[in-house]
Amino acid sequence: MIIKTKKISVAICTYNGERFLQEQLKSIIDQTVPPDEIIICDDQSKDSSVKVAESILKRWHGEWRIFVNETNLGFKKNFPKAISLCHGDIIFLADQDDVWNPRKIEMMMPVFEDESVILAFHDAELVDERLNQVYPSFWETMNFDYSLFQKKNYRIVFEHNVMQGAACCFRKELFSKACPFPSNVIHDEWLLLIGLCEGKVIPVNKALLKYRQACNVIGGKPLTKLEKICKWSGNINKAIIGHITYLKYREYVFGCLKQKYISSNTNSEFYTASCKFYTFLLKRVQLIGSFFSWPALKEYEIWYFPKIARKQQFKDKLTFLDKEWGNS
Repeated sequence: MIIKTKKISVAICTYNGERFLQEQLKSIIDQTVPPDEIIICDDQSKDSSVKVAESILKRWHGEWRIFVNETNLGFKKNFPKAISLCHGDIIFLADQDDVWNPRKIEMMMPVFEDESVILAFHDAELVDERLNQVYPSFWETMNFDYSLFQKKNYRIVFEHNVMQGAACCFRKELFSKACPFPSNVIHDEWLLLIGLCEGKVIPVNKALLKYRQACNVIGGKPLTKLEKICKWSGNINKAIIGHITYLKYREYVFGCLKQKYISSNTNSEFYTASCKFYTFLLKRVQLIGSFFSWPALKEYEIWYFPKIARKQQFKDKLTFLDKEWGNS
């Protein structure tokens, strides 16, 4: 058992979550190292989410508060609001439909004995709505190698977000540094990017929550090569539109990050690399329509692992060809 020297808060956002909320809250209040405070921001639920939460928390000895938003904010705005209402030194985020490992807080808190650590996150087990295992590792489905991340190889971060909000915890000052949150950036990715610019980010190689797939878009078993090919070839136009949307979003995210620090003198290696990656994204988007000017494969390989670099270049080329067909 660790000796608590820091106040711990848990921020939860609810929206029509009555079905699984009781189970999640019990897994949080029954931790071997319990939190000091639970903050819930309900986003205008139409069900009995608030009543379910009240019935559980009123029997708990810790501090708790439930806020009901005046209007529906959506999760991108609701999580920053919930975090802002927390008083803890360390803040854990929680989704309404997961189930925590009983030792989650106990196993995550020692990370913060290193004062330079500003953010930590862990792996998760994918389960169905009855908590039957679907896949043992969320990280594996994301092709996330924690050992490479620890060595400051952040190629996977440039490819896509790797941190699940419900699996992270961070110092309260990270939230202050991350504000204001860009309107269209998902809160967990923004916290990760700012964390990488501001201090140490530690991946903890343990699956410390059961991540229900019933209500989540992100997740699921990893696809086989054949399934990936069929997914793309089955609806090529939809896949290409998805690729363009992906590029535009990555451009937006890293553009926001560049703007965040543009007037400050930061020595962050990650920020410097992010600015260069942003320039590369701009080049890709600009040159997709130019037959002779695609970036060379070696340029992709600066930012992506070799297999992903080839896929990204191929998708860029295929997008150009589709535009040509569309104009013919």
